[in-house]
Order: sequence, then C-alpha cells, then structure tokens
Amino acid sequence: MQDSLFIYCLNVALVWQRWLCETFRSEAVAAKTQAHRQVHLNLRLARTYLAATDPTVSKRTWQVPMEELTKTKHGPTQERWHRALKDKAFDLIRDLTILETQPEHFHKVLNIGTVSTNVFLRRIHNFALDMGWLPWPVVVKRQWPAIE
Repeated sequence: MQDSLFIYCLNVALVWQRWLCETFRSEAVAAKTQAHRQVHLNLRLARTYLAATDPTVSKRTWQVPMEELTKTKHGPTQERWHRALKDKAFDLIRDLTILETQPEHFHKVLNIGTVSTNVFLRRIHNFALDMGWLPWPVVVKRQWPAIE
C-alpha cells in the first residue's frame, strides 16, 4: 500500500511539474512575441520612465559625457583628452542622443578610428554608464574589439 501511494504521489508531482513548465513556457513565448510586436511602444515607455527620473535624458548627446569626463582630468591628461576627442571618428556620435545609440553606431566609430579611439570610446561609454546617463551598455564588455 505504501509503495503504491508513493508512486501515485510521485506521478501527481511529475504531472504538476510538467503542467507548470508548459504554462511558464507558453507565457514566456507570449511575452517575447508581444515585446517584438511593440518595440516602439516599449522604447517610448522606457524613455518615459527614465525622463521621470532625469528630465534631460531624452536630449543628452554623447558630447555631454565627453565634456564632463574631460573636466575630471587635469594637466597633461586633460590636454590628451582634448586632443583625443577632436578625432573625426567621434563626430559620428557626438550629436547622437545617448538613448538612441545602437551598437552599429559604435562599430562605425571604431572602424573609422584608431586604437586610441577604441580606448577613449570605452572610457566615455563606461563614464556614461557610471553616471546613470546610459541605462544599459551599448556594447557589452566581451563584445568590444581587442585593443591591439
């Protein structure tokens, strides 16, 4: 009797687990499908929530972190930053709104620029992340091209 009761309980548990997995899987697929269908709506919602915490978030361009990061430097280091930011490759993103930046924008800058451009763009990107001006990385750490 105990063996049959154990088998029955085990069978009920497996059926319940299978039902839960199928339910969560279908809900996950539905959420993913909805997110793909409403890309522009989701982006607007994200901007709205971010604008509630920082009113300038929708207008901030990459020029702002470039200038603010340069202000944190002194002496020869600050001069080096001024020279580096005059690089023509940065003109591609200088007036681009931070929230509208796609990885393709950074890849264009990196393809036009030099090794130095790679180094300075990483620092600007990380500064914007640290300041909370960029809600998520444009390029994740392992996807940045190697510095050669």
